[in-house]
Amino acid sequence: MSTPRRSFANIFGDALGVPSGDGRSGGSGRSSRRNSDQGKSSLQTYVTPPGHQGNLSVDQQKALDAISKQLEEAGAISLRNPPHYQEAQLLRFLRARNFDVEASREMYLRAEEWKKKINLDHLYSEFRFTERDDVAKFGWRMYFHKTDTAGRPIFIQDLSGLDAEKVFSVTTPDRIIQNFAVTLEHAVRRRYYACTKAQGHNVDDNFMVLNVQGLGLGQFWTMKNKLQELLSILDNNFPELSGRVHIINAPFIFSTAWACIKGWLPAHTAEKINICGADYLPIISQYVNLENWPAHLGGRCKCSHDSPQHACETKDFGPWNQ
Repeated sequence: MSTPRRSFANIFGDALGVPSGDGRSGGSGRSSRRNSDQGKSSLQTYVTPPGHQGNLSVDQQKALDAISKQLEEAGAISLRNPPHYQEAQLLRFLRARNFDVEASREMYLRAEEWKKKINLDHLYSEFRFTERDDVAKFGWRMYFHKTDTAGRPIFIQDLSGLDAEKVFSVTTPDRIIQNFAVTLEHAVRRRYYACTKAQGHNVDDNFMVLNVQGLGLGQFWTMKNKLQELLSILDNNFPELSGRVHIINAPFIFSTAWACIKGWLPAHTAEKINICGADYLPIISQYVNLENWPAHLGGRCKCSHDSPQHACETKDFGPWNQ
């Protein structure tokens, strides 16, 4: 009898998988190996990734200067009194378009137009996702919890036990999009800044985890169109916010869903994704001290000894709250 497959590197493409048994790259993708090495080396010495603040090539710096000037001339940004996150934000758009200044400028202006359309500045101060507990009860839990070894916020999307019909009986697609927009804007304006101060080096993206335990194809097909729209909106308007993405507890049939999802993602986003089965802890521990990893997902963090089992989902612990 053959041994059941427990990790998914070969199913999803060479650059995507890190076999969850031994922590080595499952293929020839240089991006996957580079990011894996970054996670392991960050315990000793942090190295700023290329294309981020503090590690720009001459051409990348020229592209940053050019887009800054063009956007200032268009009235889209101010170079005299910029918000602290402006340069990091511009670099995200540049990375998303391979430092093509014209394409990055157009992307940035379209994103700003979309944010004005949904009135994001108002939502940022006034929006409350009051249905959060009900959405969580029906299997969609989304929360930040502490940081990885590189100092990035850990952003967990837990879809285990998802009942899509019940989720959308207590909320709407527009409310989900608004919640994500406010959540990510808050990360841009506050979370990364707090992590940067705490770490002593620049932090400008997330360590994202998607738990798909028990997620069947029926639930996926129910969510398919809404998920595609959400991913498109987030990628177009909040690019490059996930430094790493780990999909955990992926069942074997997840390969069918992934064939669809992969087609919705830019190649540079797909290259950041590792897909693991139930034996994901050896991979996660390359990037996260298990004291910072929720106990109900196999870590050693319980937030406090007298808290409920899932306290990690509600405490929002991290440098941004210290």
